[in-house]
Amino acid sequence: MGCLLKINTYKMNILKISIFVLVNIFIISIVNGEVYFKNTQSSQKKIIINNPSIPKYKGEIFEKELEFKINPEEMGKYYLNRPSQIVLDNKCNIYVLDNKELRIIKFDPQGQFLKIIGKPGAGPGELNGLTSIFITNNKLGAWCAQNNHLNYFDLNGEFLGSSISTVGISQLNCDSYGNLFGVISSPIKEEKLVLLEDDLSIKRIIDKRAFEQPKFYGVGLLYSLTKSKNIIVGNMSGIKDYKIKVFNYDGELIREIRKDHQPLRIPSEDIEIVRKNNIMNWEIPEYFMPFSRIYNNEKGMILVTAYTRRGKKNETGFNIFDKEGKYLADIIFKSYLYYCLWENGRLYTIEENEEGSLMVKVFKLKWKD
Repeated sequence: MGCLLKINTYKMNILKISIFVLVNIFIISIVNGEVYFKNTQSSQKKIIINNPSIPKYKGEIFEKELEFKINPEEMGKYYLNRPSQIVLDNKCNIYVLDNKELRIIKFDPQGQFLKIIGKPGAGPGELNGLTSIFITNNKLGAWCAQNNHLNYFDLNGEFLGSSISTVGISQLNCDSYGNLFGVISSPIKEEKLVLLEDDLSIKRIIDKRAFEQPKFYGVGLLYSLTKSKNIIVGNMSGIKDYKIKVFNYDGELIREIRKDHQPLRIPSEDIEIVRKNNIMNWEIPEYFMPFSRIYNNEKGMILVTAYTRRGKKNETGFNIFDKEGKYLADIIFKSYLYYCLWENGRLYTIEENEEGSLMVKVFKLKWKD
């Protein structure tokens, strides 16, 4: 009887130890609709936010007031031909990338012209296939995808030097701390979002997307850098899945934001236009991707351009999430926005004017409580 009691006690202790180990390796708890996954061995924590298809608030959650606009017809020889991106320095001076004229135009915070930076060409300080710009450590970076050159200027436009990449990089960007990021594609296998060294070699892979079925609509991986050193990533590999991931700079997935999503069918006439120009013979999907761009602002909000509005030529729709990933509201602009920058309580946009030319608008925002 004593031996039997010892054996049962021994089995019970083994069971307790097993349960303790399992619980500490993988803990799942549900709090207010949020699922937490925690691996105590690596101290990594991933939060999954499941949002319904309907946002928390109805109507506008901010008021906007037009402060000024930069109209190409009013600029004379300093006109904007095809503006495609806007960045600000720490004095709120405005830098606009013109990827048609291959130059950067600098304006003061009130939109008054200051100077032109860069010119077309392939020599030192010249811009060849200019696709993106950024400001970091009081330097202006200009990425030229045509020749894989990253040119640096001071904020007065003086050329400082350049780096050259041995591989093609798209969506090159840099945070205010000097950390470089970009998307590198293998034409057949996959697309990777990477953290780069100063010499543009790969330091770390953050996320990747396999090319199982290349799609004509959508650009694959989208990302936005936050001031808190996180990377917000949208993976466009799935049409039906509305999923946004948040990584830290070590490449650890710390948050996943999901939203119920009903795919919007692409109009047959649009598919026919694409089919006629589909020289790459890519598969043409039946539905729009869930979103087309991802932005964030100084409040930590995530602002997603919804593809569901893409079919309406004169509208741009946004899904707005708070910094935790909760779906707050939808907003609609009665114009198509080619680019946005949400910063310093303002919204900077690139959109068409009445003549059909692209211009820059600056709105002052007041968020509602």
